[in-house]
Amino acid sequence: MTMKADDSKSIFSASTFAWPNTLGVGWYRPGSAATDLLDAQMMRLQHFTQTMQEAYTDTYSRQMDVFNEAAGRMQKTVQEMMHCQGPADLLTTETQMAAVMLDAASQRTQNWMELGRKLQECCADLAQSSIEDLRKRSEDLADEASEADDETTHRSHHAHHTHHAHKTIKAVKNTAKHAA
Repeated sequence: MTMKADDSKSIFSASTFAWPNTLGVGWYRPGSAATDLLDAQMMRLQHFTQTMQEAYTDTYSRQMDVFNEAAGRMQKTVQEMMHCQGPADLLTTETQMAAVMLDAASQRTQNWMELGRKLQECCADLAQSSIEDLRKRSEDLADEASEADDETTHRSHHAHHTHHAHKTIKAVKNTAKHAA
């Protein structure tokens, strides 16, 4: 039994992870920075899961192809063995059997190595995009903090000037009172 790539896509479709609609009301507020970050991470994890499942399905399919090919070749070699007429024919047939097994093992190893490479790429992509999101979020927070600091500094300068202006007005009033 083989799985097709189309079958695997239906298992982890977007409707499977409709998590915001199933959560309790209250904390999930679309559009906020925290939920946007969470939504992005969930989408990234869905893509990661789908990509990994496709890689496993592809590897399984290729492994089954190798197995079926090797089984057919081995069956043919066993039939040839039944018709051997001497030690030389038997040795040739046994050598062919060993070649079939070694070739199949080599192909299966290549398939596993390819799967490992795909999984490594998939994990690296997930980590890199997550780090990029965190970097961007930290830059946004730093910008917000800088703006808040600038605004606080501006308010304190404004308050200082206002206080100085009030002192000047009070001094002018006092001077006017004494002059009168």
